[in-house]
Amino acid sequence: MEKIQIKCTKCGQKFNVAPTYLGKMVACGNCENKFKVEGSAITKQKKHYPGDKTENNSQRFTKANITTDNQNIGFQTASYQNVSAKHVQPNSPLKMLMLIVGLIFITLVITLFLIGGTEGGLLQNLDDSKRLILAGFVAIAGSILIIAGSKFKSKGITLALILGSSLAAMPFLFPQVIDKSKTTKFPLADNPETTELTEQPDSPDTLFAKIEQYKKDIGFSKLKEARIEASKEGKIPEHFKALVLTNNKVQYLDIILPYIQIALNLSDTPTVYEYGREINGQTAMLVTFETTANIKKIVDVSKRFGTPHKMDKVRSHLNVVEVDVDGTTLISQPSKFTHDKNSQNYFHANYNELRNIDRNKQIDAARRLETATNKGRQADITSALTKLINNSDHELSSQAIATLYHWTLPEYKTNPAVLEYASKITGTKFMTRPVMRYLADKNVAGAETILAKQWSLPQGHLLWENYLIKAGHRGELAVIAAIPNITESHYRSAATILTRVGTEKSIPSLNTLIQKANEDQRKFLKAAIDEIKSRQ
Repeated sequence: MEKIQIKCTKCGQKFNVAPTYLGKMVACGNCENKFKVEGSAITKQKKHYPGDKTENNSQRFTKANITTDNQNIGFQTASYQNVSAKHVQPNSPLKMLMLIVGLIFITLVITLFLIGGTEGGLLQNLDDSKRLILAGFVAIAGSILIIAGSKFKSKGITLALILGSSLAAMPFLFPQVIDKSKTTKFPLADNPETTELTEQPDSPDTLFAKIEQYKKDIGFSKLKEARIEASKEGKIPEHFKALVLTNNKVQYLDIILPYIQIALNLSDTPTVYEYGREINGQTAMLVTFETTANIKKIVDVSKRFGTPHKMDKVRSHLNVVEVDVDGTTLISQPSKFTHDKNSQNYFHANYNELRNIDRNKQIDAARRLETATNKGRQADITSALTKLINNSDHELSSQAIATLYHWTLPEYKTNPAVLEYASKITGTKFMTRPVMRYLADKNVAGAETILAKQWSLPQGHLLWENYLIKAGHRGELAVIAAIPNITESHYRSAATILTRVGTEKSIPSLNTLIQKANEDQRKFLKAAIDEIKSRQ
């Protein structure tokens, strides 16, 4: 029998049914809507022409076939083509959003690991446990969103498994990058109760074998040839020394070599031998140069771009310094991070600039951090600033102390470094206001001696009077210590300072000055004594 085509009056789903359904109530297999097979519900049926016999279905359209509320109606579900509604209907907006968010969420974190999970990347200082937590959380949350938002659950589960497992593997493919300069290696003892270990001396044969092996590893023959040639030219062979660079890259040499030449005051650029050298499976480079500097000086210079190894008997015998190069001290940070205070990488980038061996980058980074209202990586930045303080670069040291003034906390114990530097420049033109302000405001123990010397200078009472007042008790001690050696130009300044911060212990010193002072000066000194007594 040729079928007719009908459609649901609610969802529009089409079905092919037998003509016997004409005039009957049916239920839609898609949306369960109940409708009568007549009128607009019929979309296609067999055409009839004059003379054709047609089946008389008029009885199906009589009142007897029309259901009433009192009748029990038995609905017959129409059969239709094997088409599911979810195959033809679009995904809902909410599910589409969940699917897109899940995909983006997982893809972004995978990209973050690929780009920022290596040395110098955004995740460099994120430890392994936190990397696992981050990857695990995003993998689970993203997978749930993908499955919930997928039109076809089987495909959604497959996609979620692929992306989720890929993300979960990221912490293992990109583990934490350890900063070697902060890693302390402790020897292991066979006896766990042993608290102190001593290095067992090598026998002469063993030491000789170690020296020969090390010479072979680093290609020592080049340095030996340079020393032999120096001897022929009347030079001192021992002045030819060498650095052995490990964990180094060729592009770092453009920064390291000029720095070595300046720091050691070399007349010639160091010579580099890059190939065929390997120590414990790690590629090494040999750098030779002529210098009168001793090994200790070379070790100190190398600390600026890496971590020098201990000068054991082998390296000491060969006059060679071995250094693990730290690339973070050599690579400039992007300005979009160093200058944007709203960037999440702002403090990390400027911390790395402080550790760069380019002093201009160090000064610029310190200046930027001095004005920072927030504090990120405070302990690390404070440590890096403290290391910049040195007696050979007063501009850099002064700027580092100026920034430390805003960054340091008592637990960081930076006062001794500032005090040591200040004691070396006391009485010289290199003493600056940032240094004096730090000594006065931070209540640095022992600062009174430096304050006294600076204030007692010929122009000291004009330049440093306010700093002794800020120093409070230590300012009083500074004035008392300096009074025996000051001139009349300092009398009024002494009265001004002790009027503000003096106690009973300063009254004898003021009385000593009164005996030396003129009539006008005595007025200020007596007024200072009266003010001190009024505070008791």
